[in-house]
Amino acid sequence: MPTPARLRSPTTWRILAAAVILVGALAVAALLRRVGSSGGATALGPLDTTAPHVGDPAPRFALRAEDGRVVNLDSFRDKPVIINFWATWCGPCQAEIPDLDQVYREYRSRGLVVLGVDVGETAADTESFRQRIPFGYPVLMDADGRVAKQYRVNGLPGSFFIAPDGTLRHVQVGALTRANFEYRVKQLLGE
Repeated sequence: MPTPARLRSPTTWRILAAAVILVGALAVAALLRRVGSSGGATALGPLDTTAPHVGDPAPRFALRAEDGRVVNLDSFRDKPVIINFWATWCGPCQAEIPDLDQVYREYRSRGLVVLGVDVGETAADTESFRQRIPFGYPVLMDADGRVAKQYRVNGLPGSFFIAPDGTLRHVQVGALTRANFEYRVKQLLGE
C-alpha cells in the first residue's frame, strides 16, 4: 500500500488521472459500439433536418419494425399518430406502456396509430421485453438513435402527437398516464 508521501507524488496523480481517462474512453467506446451495432436497424431514407415545432409538419422518417418490415411515417397521413420514444431499460417507459397500450386498443378502431420507437437497442431486446410486458402497437427500431436526434428527444420516454393532417400538435417529455394519453388523442380526433 502506498505511503501518504507517495500519494502526494505528482507521478501518482498523473497515473491515476490517465487511468480514469482511459476507463472513461473505453466506456464511451463500448456504448457507441453497442448503439452502432444495429444490424441494419437504422433510419431508412432521408431525414428532415429541422427541429420539430408544434404546428409544423412532423419530421418524416422510415424505420424497420421489429418484424423487419419498413414503416414510413408518411403512410399514416389522414390518421392521428402517437410516436413514443422509449427503451427497455427505462423505468418510466415501462410504467407508461400499459396505459399507452390501453388507449391504443380503445382508439385504434377510430384510426389511432401508435408507433413505439425503441432507441439504441435491438429487436431481440424488444422481443424479450414484450414477453414480460406485452403490448399491441408496433415497435420501430432506432438502433443508432438518428430519428430520436431528428426529433430532438432529450429524455425517455418522449411522446409526439401528430394530427391527421401531419402537423405536430403536442410534445411530451416524460411519462404520461392513461388519462393524459386519452386527453391528447381526443384533441387529435377533434373531440
